[in-house]
Amino acid sequence: MRTLRPLLILTLLLAATALVMCRDDGDLGFGDPDDDDAVDDDDAADDDDATDDDDATDDDDALDDDDAAADHLVAFSAIGDVPYNAAAHLRLDEIVALHNELEVPEFLVHVGDIKPYDTACSEENFGAVRTTLRALDVPVFMVPGDNEYNDCDDPPAALDLWRSMFAQLHTEWDGGPPAVHQEGRVENFAWVENRVLFVGVNVVGGSVHDEEEWAERLGDDADWLDEHFTAQADSIDAAVVFAHATLGQGHTLFLERLRAAAATLDLPVLYLQGDEHRWTQERPWPEQNLMRVAVDADAADPVIVTVHADGDTFRFDRTPFD
Repeated sequence: MRTLRPLLILTLLLAATALVMCRDDGDLGFGDPDDDDAVDDDDAADDDDATDDDDATDDDDALDDDDAAADHLVAFSAIGDVPYNAAAHLRLDEIVALHNELEVPEFLVHVGDIKPYDTACSEENFGAVRTTLRALDVPVFMVPGDNEYNDCDDPPAALDLWRSMFAQLHTEWDGGPPAVHQEGRVENFAWVENRVLFVGVNVVGGSVHDEEEWAERLGDDADWLDEHFTAQADSIDAAVVFAHATLGQGHTLFLERLRAAAATLDLPVLYLQGDEHRWTQERPWPEQNLMRVAVDADAADPVIVTVHADGDTFRFDRTPFD
């Protein structure tokens, strides 16, 4: 019996040692496999959070891009040299209907020539265009073209008729731009909208029907331009000048003062015109802040012009209906 007692004690000691070793092995990695899954789930949750953060960044970037696309000071549309025939008038009706579906333009400007040169400068012909443009949802501004003024049989009478039908056309819409008009030359207008100056002037091409009138009118146009460029110099970021004519030898008086005013202003200036019947976009003068654009004619879509505070100040969409 005494011989077996030490053997029994030794056996018990060995069993206890084995039990302790099994418990140690469990702590060293042979425990519940769900613990590993829990760690993986946490990692996966962290990865999902990281993915969400990336998605949020992408959304923010997309929002920034959308904001940048919409970050313009003013947007407007322009047409010119239309309509020249019955088909073009039908197209103008279509342009008006399509334009009313657009959301961007805040107003439309017609930069002159509302009929062919060889038709009467009559209330009937002027009125047909007026009726069509009046169907637009946005205010319409007009500047005269030579076909409805100095190329008419009686230029003074034609201008008086034009003034009575178009000079204040923009006031027939509610909430339009607060334009002011030059005393004694009501066809010239100006206003400032969201730090952009807009100036419309009666500068036409065609024949010089009266040299004295021609010089006086160009002087008035230049005075009107100077007045507003000077008065608004500290409160604007850009300026747009609307007129009909390509500025050539017969417009030296106005052109020289336009260039001087642009140089003094030292801000982006757009001279937007008709007359050429094709798209032209250039900076032809030493004053590189002064851009000249001639719009497409007749059946072409209007051009949507957006004015921006940064980057390319003037941006053009020539196919807004696509």
